[in-house]
Amino acid sequence: MEQKYFESQEPNEIPLLFVRKHWFTLLSALLSTGLLYLAGFFGLFFLPFIVPAVVHGFSFNLYVLILSLLFLITTTVLFSVLLIYYLNVVIVTNERIVEIVQDRLFSRRVSEMELGKIQDVSIKQTGVAQTMLNFGEVEIETAGELPNFIFKNIPKPAQV
Repeated sequence: MEQKYFESQEPNEIPLLFVRKHWFTLLSALLSTGLLYLAGFFGLFFLPFIVPAVVHGFSFNLYVLILSLLFLITTTVLFSVLLIYYLNVVIVTNERIVEIVQDRLFSRRVSEMELGKIQDVSIKQTGVAQTMLNFGEVEIETAGELPNFIFKNIPKPAQV
């Protein structure tokens, strides 16, 4: 039995390339969740020394609830960001290009284009970060009235 890499894969179709966005696109989400984790650890370890009343009575319950919610929400956001990053993929096969875009946790869009309908492929790298880290935009122009495919933040766009 042949392995299927995506839902609409034909029996004789061979995936040649799987492309996800560059890791640099995750940097802002990772930094912001890291700062929230740091704030939580600060509150967990240092706040009782700064405000000793926090560890007594009802204020202790409130303190634990707020820190628990902070860690829970931060972990949920981090998980969803990483999951959406992993599920967004461009697959190049021997017959077509398939783009799977996971907009939100329960919102997915799949676009396909046959290789025979491609007229032009262009790449664009703008800015210092894209040039130094070698990622950018790949635009595929199609024949006729079909919309162009634009893949943003793709690593090694010239090779893709």
